[in-house]
Amino acid sequence: MACGEEAISHIEQGAFSIALEDIKDVANMMNHLGTLADELSPVMRFLISVCVSQEYGNKVKPYLV
Repeated sequence: MACGEEAISHIEQGAFSIALEDIKDVANMMNHLGTLADELSPVMRFLISVCVSQEYGNKVKPYLV
């Protein structure tokens, strides 16, 4: 579960910092978020595998809210 929590935190911190940094320049923000999505693709795939897992899916739900 700790790995799932860390994955969520890593994604959130990156996305929120970019959004706040570029809030006045939406085009730049979208470019930065796209780059971040590419970089975090392995982390997001891992998180998806945790979320759909029968063993961990329900345990990780509270951290997604």
